[in-house]
Order: sequence, then C-alpha cells, then structure tokens
Amino acid sequence: MVKPGFQHSVGTMPGRKAEFSRRKVALWLCLVACVIGGCGDKETLPPPGAQGLVVVHWWDEQGGLPAYLQAERVKQQGSVFEELEFITVLMRLPGQGGVVYVSAPRAHYQRDAAEEVVLSALKDQPVDGPVRFLGLYQGDVFVGRADKAVFEETTHRMRLDNVEIIYQGLRERTAFVAISEEKNIPYGKLERMSDAPALTAALGALPMPLVLPPVRLAGEKPKAVTRASNQPIK
Repeated sequence: MVKPGFQHSVGTMPGRKAEFSRRKVALWLCLVACVIGGCGDKETLPPPGAQGLVVVHWWDEQGGLPAYLQAERVKQQGSVFEELEFITVLMRLPGQGGVVYVSAPRAHYQRDAAEEVVLSALKDQPVDGPVRFLGLYQGDVFVGRADKAVFEETTHRMRLDNVEIIYQGLRERTAFVAISEEKNIPYGKLERMSDAPALTAALGALPMPLVLPPVRLAGEKPKAVTRASNQPIK
C-alpha cells in the first residue's frame, strides 16, 4: 500500500511537473539500488602501504646525521608495522670515515629479534649484484656491488655479502664488507680481479675532495615518514 503523502506528491501532480517529479523519484531509487546492491564491478581495496616517496630515518644517540632510507613505495603486511617491503630503495649511511650510498630494488623489514632491514633483488627478478653502493672512505671514492645487504637498526651497521669493489684503482672481490659509523671498515680476504680501466678513469676524474651531500627530497613531500632513534620501526 502506498502512503498517502507519497501518492499525493507524485501520483496526483498534473502535467509536466508530475512527469519531472516521477523522473526524479526514479533516479533517486536507482541511486539507492546502486548503493545497496553494489552497482558495477566490485572494487578491491588497495593493500596497506603507501605510494610515492617514502622516507625512514634512524637517529643516533650522539645527535649526528641519521641513517636514511627512501623508497618509491612500501607494502605493509598486516594491520601493524610487523612486516614491510620497500620497493626501489636508496640508503645513506654516514660515519666517521665518510659516507656511503646503497641502492637496491627491494628492502624487507620484519620485526623480530634481529631487527634488520635486508636489501636484495626483487623475488621474481633475480640479477647479479642487485645491491649497488658508492661512498667515501678516508677521502677516496669507492664503488661496487653486492648480492645482499643487511642493515642493523640498533647499531646502524650494514653488512654487504659477496662484494665486488673498486677502490684506489683496484678492482677486488671479498666475501663481506661491514659498513658502520666507526672509522674502520672490516672486510674479508680480498681477491684481485681484472681491471676496469674506464670506471677507474671516471672515478679518478672526480673533483677532490669530493663531498657527498645529504639526500634531498627534490620538492616532493614524503607521503609516509617513520622516525626511529636506535629503535625498531614504529
């Protein structure tokens, strides 16, 4: 049974005004039906995370420059920061002996006893030496690549595994290099490799002393910033 008020406002309106009112009511009913029934294809919510520039800082207790990570995007597993996957990563690690930039296609963080960020290749795109690095040590430039890098949150130490490095004109290979805020850099036994004259010449042509400045955001405001001071990501 139709309510009298509704019938009076729609069914008894004469002429064009009644027709216009019918159309308006029909349109309103269609909109309600779409909202209730889910008109069209069902849209899926995007996975937790952030698109655009993502920045993480790890501050030290002495108030020096922080370790820095930026990524093009981050994927979050679960509803809290228990597991994060960063895509297209750049890290900056300052220390007493110089500064090091490290890049990789992917970085993975999982909150556990280790409290580490692991840099590596994408799971479905394995490549040789996916972790690339460039830095200054005691005034000299070095560049290289590694299979994997592990950054320790509490110590700001980064271990590079299966490393190929060019330093002071020599191209060498070693099982590991440990970059930290300390002046000395531990490394494994060095094995001499064939020279890379073009790359060595390019490094030799750089101005000295070379200064590697902090990373700047180039006008793009970060969409997610997480700050930690010798603590896990929060």
